[in-house]
Amino acid sequence: MTAGFGTPVDHVHMGIHLTGLFMFIFTGFPLIKSARALEWRGASPLAPGNVPLYDWALAGLAIAASLFLWLSWRGFAGFGFDLPEQAMRQGAPWGLEVFLGSVLLVTVLEIARRTIGFVLPLIILVFMSYALFGPYMPAQILKHPGVDWRQFVNNMYFPSEGIFGVTLWVVSTVVFHFVLFGVVAQRMGLGQFFVDNAMIMAGRYTGGPAKVSVVSSAFFGTISGSSIANTVSTGSLTIPNMKKMGYPVDISPAVSRLRPRPVARSPHRLWARPRS
Repeated sequence: MTAGFGTPVDHVHMGIHLTGLFMFIFTGFPLIKSARALEWRGASPLAPGNVPLYDWALAGLAIAASLFLWLSWRGFAGFGFDLPEQAMRQGAPWGLEVFLGSVLLVTVLEIARRTIGFVLPLIILVFMSYALFGPYMPAQILKHPGVDWRQFVNNMYFPSEGIFGVTLWVVSTVVFHFVLFGVVAQRMGLGQFFVDNAMIMAGRYTGGPAKVSVVSSAFFGTISGSSIANTVSTGSLTIPNMKKMGYPVDISPAVSRLRPRPVARSPHRLWARPRS
């Protein structure tokens, strides 16, 4: 969409990106990962599409919080609300914005927990606690005036700071497109094309699979410019080949610029089916 019509305003673009994340993660990753949670249990009013109602509710609230700034940026009047434009509300969020900002904070932490585990959300919670409870720190050197929840949500929810900051902007405008390109190229066979050419050049030499990985990654990098896209495309082919040839698990991913511990693909809960 952005390639054809141009990139929207930052808060709109990032809100749409967050909307997609919330929808895919809350419907694809269960609250507690288990084999039973990924099983297809048939049509049920309590779990439409094999997704529990509470996940649909969380996704709906999170999407509303993500898109609210788009609706209220220039002000909003209706349904009993009369919000001035966002520039006039900066530093003094309304009650509705405090609620939606709180929802966004909680749901962002939850999708991080569901996808990558407890460590990152736990670190974030530690720093959030320090910001909120600064005056009550036991050591004098750690004390600070602190902020109340309303001001904290204001800093985290409104654009240019917090969630709608530079990190989400880079992910939604740069990283996502490279990763998407890598996946599409892999499905079209472009990754295998680069691996085959690299195999012709370096496959017969000592350490061939590792050299093939480096050469194919270089080929692919000339059109993607992204190590992430390289990993998704050529790495999915070269890493299994290196493992098959006896390369250690912590060496073969590093050669293809992948994390030391590859993550196994798991079935998507929304479309899971029982095995025959």
